[in-house]
Amino acid sequence: MKNKIKLLGIIAIVAIIAACDSGTNDPCASGHTFPSWIAPSCTENGNSVRTCINCTQTDTRTTGYAALGHEGLTPGVAATCTEAGSSESGNCTRPGCGQIVTETVIPALGHQGLTPAFAATCTTAGNSQASGTCSRPGCGQVITGTVIPALFPELGHDHIGSLICKRIGCNHQYALGDLGPTGGRIFHINPTGFTVQGYSAGTGATAHLNFTDIPLIILKLHQ
Repeated sequence: MKNKIKLLGIIAIVAIIAACDSGTNDPCASGHTFPSWIAPSCTENGNSVRTCINCTQTDTRTTGYAALGHEGLTPGVAATCTEAGSSESGNCTRPGCGQIVTETVIPALGHQGLTPAFAATCTTAGNSQASGTCSRPGCGQVITGTVIPALFPELGHDHIGSLICKRIGCNHQYALGDLGPTGGRIFHINPTGFTVQGYSAGTGATAHLNFTDIPLIILKLHQ
């Protein structure tokens, strides 16, 4: 009798071990148990991945977790080239939120694609502000600016002893390729002077004109 009881006990233990080995004690044998999704709020995303509470199996969603954004606010106004805009504002009416959203002013964008303002010189008119046709989409305004008359059209520039015109208000400066005081093109500039090519009609001569002397005096002539 004792042997029979012992045999039954051994059989029971073997059955339990076999059941464990076969996975019948696996808590996820009949399916995984996932926590609830974390819902998104107006400003925070929910979760897109959750993990089974009994193992490491994950579950993923590709939609429905992005922040919702506030609702019931006064819409914002887009800024234009000349008018400031604003962000949306007001009290959020979404249940559970109620956040007060403060308006933010968006500065006017300003026109784009215009020719910058430029000063008048002794011989050339200038313009007081950027001018042209605005290239910003949705604008296209034509800006004319105010023409500034040439400062000394009858006298012309005063470059005697100076690379930059000495007349008040004029900022003209000789540059490579400009017509020099002798009529030829300037092809070389250095700290002490500039060199003019073909200063007299029908010749290929060059003249070096020094900033510290009267420019019309030819200091060095090369045939």
